[in-house]
Amino acid sequence: MSEIVEIVLDIETTGLSLTKGHKIIEIGCVELKNRKRTGRVFHKYINPQRKIDPEAINVHGIKDEFLTDKPIFSKIAQEFNAFLNLEENAFIVAHNAIAFDIRFINHELAPCGIQIIPQSRVIDSLMIARKKFPGSPASLDALCKRFGISLESRQKHGALLDAELLASVYILMQGPTQNQIFLEAWQKESYYNEALAVESYNERTFHLSESDVIMHKGMLQKVNEPLWLKRLNGKKKSLLNKRI
Repeated sequence: MSEIVEIVLDIETTGLSLTKGHKIIEIGCVELKNRKRTGRVFHKYINPQRKIDPEAINVHGIKDEFLTDKPIFSKIAQEFNAFLNLEENAFIVAHNAIAFDIRFINHELAPCGIQIIPQSRVIDSLMIARKKFPGSPASLDALCKRFGISLESRQKHGALLDAELLASVYILMQGPTQNQIFLEAWQKESYYNEALAVESYNERTFHLSESDVIMHKGMLQKVNEPLWLKRLNGKKKSLLNKRI
C-alpha cells in the first residue's frame, strides 16, 4: 500500500492582507508519512522587501532588521517546492489553509513560474476541527489545550514551532491511521473534501444485569406520556393502516 505523505505547514507574514501587498517572511514545514513524523523539516526566513506591520510584529516578534540579510522568496522557491513534492502523493495540511496560508504561498509561487498548490491537495485542519468539535474554539492554541499539548515554548508565533504543534494536533484529531480510506480519496482527486468526513468510532458493547433491567422498567413507568412511546404507537398505527 502506498504511503500517505502530508506536509504540515505554517507561515508568518508582514500583515494579513494580500491586497495591501503583504508578503511571507517565514515558512515552516513538518513531513508526515502515514501520520508519523519522518524527522524531515523545512524552515526559512524570507526578506519581504517591505516593512512589517507593527500588529504583525506583536504576533510573531520578527522585525525588519532581522530579515535584511535573508533571501527573497524567489531564491528559496525551488527548494521549497521540492520539499512539498506534490508530484509524489503529498498533501498540504495547514490551519485556515484556504483563506490564508495557501493564498499567500500561491501568490508567491506563481511569479516564480512554479505550479500553484491545487485545492485538491490541501487539508484545512481548521475545517476539520470545526466539524469535529462544533461550537468549540478551534484556534491552534485552543486545540493544543484540548489535547494537552504544552504551549510553554510558544511565547510568540513561529512558523516551524506552529507547524510542529499543528502536526501533533492533526495526528490526534485524525485518530488511528486509515491508509486505505485516504488512498482511495486521493485516487478520486477529492481528498480535501473527503478528509473532512472521515470519522473513527470504537464500537462498545454493554451487558445489562437483571437488576439493571428491572430498574430501567421501573423508571419508564414513572415517565408521564413519553414522547418516544407516542412515536412508537404512531408507527404501529401507520403499519396497520398499510396492511388494511
